Formats: sequence, C-alpha cells, structure tokens
Amino acid sequence: MEVKPSECLNYKQEAAKESTPPQRLIELATVSTELAQIVANNTSAPANLLRELSVSSDATTRAHVAANPNSPTEVLLELGSEFPEQLLGNPIFSLLLLENPNLVEQIPLTTLRSILRVESVPGFFLEWAATHADSEVKLAVATNSQTPKTVLEKLIQSQNSVSVEASPSYINWAGELVHSLESQIAEALRLHVKLAGEMTQSWDEAAREIIQNITLQVSQEQDRGYALLELQKIGLIPDFIIKHLCATKHFSGKVHYCYQVLLDAAKSANTPTSVLEQLAKQEKFREAIAWNPNTPFNLQEELATDDNNLVRTNIALSPHTPTPILLQLAQDKDAEVRQHLAWNFNTPDTILQQLAGKLASLNYSYLHTLEVNGYKTPVTLIEQMAIDKRSEVRKGVAKYSNTPAKILEKLALDEEARVRRMVALNVNTPWGALLGQLAHDTDVGVRSAVAIRLNAISVSPFSLLSATQLPEILSSLGEGTPESLLQLLAHHEDSSARRFVAQLPDAPLNLLVELAQDNEENVRLGVAMNQNVPVSLLEQLAKDQTDKIRRCAAKHPNTPLSILEQLFDDRKSSVRRVAVERYLELHPEGLPVVLERYAKNALPFFTRLLIFLHPKTPANILAENCRSKAWLERYAIAQNSNTSINTLTALAVDINRIVRAAAVANLQRHAQQS
Repeated sequence: MEVKPSECLNYKQEAAKESTPPQRLIELATVSTELAQIVANNTSAPANLLRELSVSSDATTRAHVAANPNSPTEVLLELGSEFPEQLLGNPIFSLLLLENPNLVEQIPLTTLRSILRVESVPGFFLEWAATHADSEVKLAVATNSQTPKTVLEKLIQSQNSVSVEASPSYINWAGELVHSLESQIAEALRLHVKLAGEMTQSWDEAAREIIQNITLQVSQEQDRGYALLELQKIGLIPDFIIKHLCATKHFSGKVHYCYQVLLDAAKSANTPTSVLEQLAKQEKFREAIAWNPNTPFNLQEELATDDNNLVRTNIALSPHTPTPILLQLAQDKDAEVRQHLAWNFNTPDTILQQLAGKLASLNYSYLHTLEVNGYKTPVTLIEQMAIDKRSEVRKGVAKYSNTPAKILEKLALDEEARVRRMVALNVNTPWGALLGQLAHDTDVGVRSAVAIRLNAISVSPFSLLSATQLPEILSSLGEGTPESLLQLLAHHEDSSARRFVAQLPDAPLNLLVELAQDNEENVRLGVAMNQNVPVSLLEQLAKDQTDKIRRCAAKHPNTPLSILEQLFDDRKSSVRRVAVERYLELHPEGLPVVLERYAKNALPFFTRLLIFLHPKTPANILAENCRSKAWLERYAIAQNSNTSINTLTALAVDINRIVRAAAVANLQRHAQQS
C-alpha cells in the first residue's frame, strides 16, 4: 500500500495518539513497519495487537512491545530474553512483582539469565538467583557489577569450592575460548574486585600468561593453527606471544603450528631484534634469520660462521649482508656458499673476479643472475662453461645473451640438439652459422628456431615439434617475439604455448583478454602473472573460480587497493591473507582498515583478542566491544594505547580486577602524556 507524504504524517500522528480507537491502530500497524513501531509504543494498543506485534520480524517493533505496559504478562516475560532492559524499565513489571511475589520463579530461564546481566536489575533478584540451580543464572549474578559482596560470598558457598584449575579452559571447534560454567563462575569470583580487591601490580603478567597458554593450545590444532599462522603473516601476534612460543619445548612442525608461526617471525622484517636473537638460539630458524633484513650485524657475524652451510649460504646471498661479512665468506670452504656469494648483487667486483675461476661449472641461472644484476661475466668463465661435460651447462651458455659469437659458432656444432636450438635462438649467433649448418640441421626443433630468428614462422614447423621440443623452444623466447608467432602460439592446442604468451610482458592486449578466459586454469594463471596485465583484467581475475588465480591477482604489483579490499572477504583464507599482506605492503597506514574489517567479521574469540591487543585497532572498534562477555577481550581493550578516555573510564570500574587495573594504568599514562 503506497502512502502519500502528507498522509504519512497524519498516519504517524494517529498511530501515536492514545485516543486512537483500537481497531484503527490494528489497521495502521499493517500499513508499514514504521507505523507498526509507533503503534507498538502506544500504551493504548490492545493486548491482542501487541501479542501479534511481539513476533514481528522487526527488532524495534518487538522492543517497543517489551516496553509497553499494556502488553500481556506472558508476552513481556518471553520478550525479556531479547530485551531485558526494556522489560526492567517497563512500569508494569514492578507492579506485577508486587501483585505476584512468585512471579520471579515463573520467569522463563532465558529471560532470567538476560535480566540478571543488566545493571539495573533489582537487588532482591540477584540475592534470590545466587542459590538458583542453573549455572548460567549464577554466572550472570557473579558477573553483574551491582551484585553486593554479601551475595557474592553466598554464591561462593553454593559453588562448593569449584576451582578454575579443576575445570580447565579449552578452545572449541569454532575457535572460541570455553570454560565449564562452574569454572567460569569460579574464575569470575576469583577475579571479582569486591572479593579479591584492587590489583596494584602484575596484572599484565597474569593476563599474558593465560593468553600465552591459549595460543599454545590453538597452535596444536590444525584448523585454528592455520588461522594463527594467517594472523602472524599480517603481523597481529604480539611479541610476548612469539617469545613464549619460542621458549616452548618439544614441538614439531608436523604437529604444532608453533613452528610455522615462529618460522614466519624469523623471516618477517617486522620482528624485533630481541625476538630474532631468541629465535637464533634454535638451529631450525637460523636459515630464515640469515635472510631477515632486521638481523643485527653481530648476529650476522655469528651466522656467517654457522656449522650449517645452508645458513652461511643464505647470509652469502642476502642483499642485507654488509661487505665485511661478504669478504669473509669469499674464503668459505664450501663451494655452494661461494657460488651464492657470486649471485649477491652487493658482492664487490674484486670478489667476483676472485671467484670466477672457481665457479666454471655453474649453469645458466648463474650467468643470468649476474646479467640482471649488472655484472659483466668474464669471457674466460664463459669459455670454461662452453666446454663443460654437462649439456645443461653448455645449453645455458648457448642461451646467454652475452655469449661471444665465436663461442656460439663452436656450440652450433654441439652434439646435443637442445644446445644447438639455443644457439639458433641467440641474437648473437652469426648469420653465417644460422643460415649454414643450423638451417639444415637434422633436428626439427633447431630448424624451427632458425625460422623464428628469420621471422618466417608458419604452422608447419611447430606442428612437427614433439611435446618435449616445444617447451625447449618456448624457454628461449622472450620480449620481442614476432607478433605472427604470438598469434600462432596463443591459439596452439598445447596449453604451455598459450601460457607462454599469457606471461609475456609485451603480449598484445587483445591476446591477453582472450587468454584470461581460457578454459585451462594454467593459462589464466599466466595472465595473472603477467607484469603488464591491465587493471581491468586483474579485476576479472580477482573473481576467478580458482583460488590460486585470485591469490595471484592479489599478489600482482598492478592490483589497486580497491580490488585488494574486495579480496579481504574472499571465501579462501589463503587469498584473504595474501590480499591483506599486499594491501599493507602498499599502504602501511591502512592497518586500521584491516583491523576494523577483521573485528567486524564473525571471527573466533582468539582472533578478536589479538585484534583488540593491537595498538592500531581503531578506537571506535575498541569502544564497541568494551562490554564483551570475555574478560580477556576487555583486558586487551583496557591495555590498548589507542583506547579512548571514555572507554577506559568505563573499564576502570569493571568488576574484573585485571581489566580494572589495566584500564586505570592506561588512564594514568594518558594523564602523564597530556
């Protein structure tokens, strides 16, 4: 039913008037949700109408019914479970209690639990409920800030000395911290400020010990352990937890996620020096620490003499290793260490010259690494590699763009066809050799390579290539490949050919658009990996059905923040993690956005706890959660430097002595800084 604006105003006035006839109120309640809300608030609304409105799908309407003194008693008591404050504020409720002293025993259990959590609940309710048989009722009494000390003491007696230790906490399937109800009651009483008094010291230590133990438990179970690793990768695990995990003995990477979390910490540039030094005491983390840009000089010196050659290899290759240590490693007894030293961009030319004669058996990857790092490889080294017994090494020389023509002419006669193919594709190969023996080579792959060089591609030579020969040819192509060949490869039946075009930086846009819709996952992945793929295609690939492709789109350097933010909500945690990592890499100041998104999702207790511990969590998120039922969450908010004064003031009167002490200390810090 459509209502004109002028009629709407009249209807609202009519729905609010106590003099409006009951029948008319019934009619108005069916016009719109807004009018139903107003009618539900009208104290003249008939009881039968209020009964109907009590099951409305609109929460505001139901809340108004709970606050309406004309609502039937059974309706009020039922709605009290969802709207305890409205029930307690309803003037008819206190009259009903006076008329019927036994009404308190007739209140539904769910409603009783709810109203006992409200601070405005009458004192006699709290006293009566202290001996109730239901444990959740007693827990509500124990956690209500208005419960008198005498009632708390009465509650202790009814508990028969149940202790927290007797009923340890655990993490359930949803990642939530769970105590038995008896244990929760005992803990609430043990930490209740009215019973235990104010806490003046060691509150952080007490809370952190519990958090550390929970972390250890989380790390031991696969589903939640993986979530823990995800949190570490975006920097949400505090240093005190990392240090505790590091000190934990007898864990295995196959059983616990402790190892994976600590390994990531060993790699992370955000890990403090003190934590790296502690991690370095364990051999399993030293390889990662050797590569960490935050590793201090004294620790690098120590790692450069490590017994494990893999640790020394990483130090030799790390772009963060200072020159004095590189000079020291040039004398290393292990050839692999010296080899990786030669690959290091920061290795001085004098060391490279010194190493050249000792590295003659290296392959193409060595030559290529030197080339991209701007080094000129000594000709003597190339000559030595050109006569190496291994065809893989000779193939690398034939492929190398700086190999002299004379050496290529010799390699054009190599006994291995794959070496001759690389010679045919090398831009330095003299035309005489190319048009001479290579053009008439017995191997079709060599002849095809010559055809490529001559820009005379036709379908016939490629159709003759075997499944093993095609990758050989493709591996030697690159930017500058003739467009006629790219068109052929983009429609080749072999997906590896299409993948080659998809990844090529100078591939035409029309081919990339076509390949981004290829049936083969591997081809679409190639487009996602192309360094020059446009944003429009990345947006398409970020919605691909394959999570590997979405993850690759999230990693891409051209992917804008807007697409990364969309991927925060991806159904796969691995995609979400990569999107968050990349987002923070591009936009470090955007951490509050990430934390807010995490906090607002339906996340397990442990994740929320770490978010509330993080100093960059937005103040509004901390304020919204400061009344959490979990005291550890309230503690995390109370100690957070980003928590507002108003929120801290509220937490400074919390019933939990640890939460209260953390909030008071935080307020004092604010006062000193102002």
